[in-house]
Amino acid sequence: MVEPDATQQSQTPSVSPVGAMFKVLIEPRAAFDGLREKSPWVLPAIILFAVILAFTYSTWPYLIMAQAESIRLNENIPAEQRDEIIENMRELQESPSPGRLLMGPAFASVSWLIATGIWLMVGNVILGGDGRYKQYLTMFLYASMTGIPEMIVKGALIHMKGSAHVYTSLALLTPSLDTQTFLFRALDQVDVFSIWFYALVGIGLSVLCGVRAQKAMIWSFVVWAVWAIGIKAGLGSLFGGMFGM
Repeated sequence: MVEPDATQQSQTPSVSPVGAMFKVLIEPRAAFDGLREKSPWVLPAIILFAVILAFTYSTWPYLIMAQAESIRLNENIPAEQRDEIIENMRELQESPSPGRLLMGPAFASVSWLIATGIWLMVGNVILGGDGRYKQYLTMFLYASMTGIPEMIVKGALIHMKGSAHVYTSLALLTPSLDTQTFLFRALDQVDVFSIWFYALVGIGLSVLCGVRAQKAMIWSFVVWAVWAIGIKAGLGSLFGGMFGM
């Protein structure tokens, strides 16, 4: 018996924007097939913005404490300047302004637009697709639904531990390592939620570009490797304490 080629057009009926938010986590190919034509990106963007804002608000004191600790350990910053920055952060910890709280979801929103451009290049240039920016944005935002259970789990762990230093990655295997080192940061990027997200993106690329899932998955994890090892671990280990990477 010959298996159907992944390049064939799916006959899956369209799904509602709300239903796809749950369906993408358990039946991603069917969800992306159903979303491909209408590309309803607004709803997932609003939901993700709201969840990130809620997560930031609920864990704010712990997030500020973690950033202050990262700055304190960064020897690239002069001692006097470090003390001044940490003192200012302590004031922020006690009374965050709405503007400060909105910085997290606002930054995330900008990153979505940039990331979509990267995935569009991977899909249309490397994989030979012809999708529109709106389609890639929708795919990316629905794949990002993995961030909701991630924030629920990590938010609960943060409150239980009383610290923002919680991990769902290989970093759990090396608790004695300095969190500012390249090795620790690289291990921390091998995270169960990150793997889930990039797997969903791979399936989404497969649907949008009409290529086999294996090929799309490879390129999805190539992007992950560049981001995780080159940027988050590499640049993060050099400048993380200064820029909060």
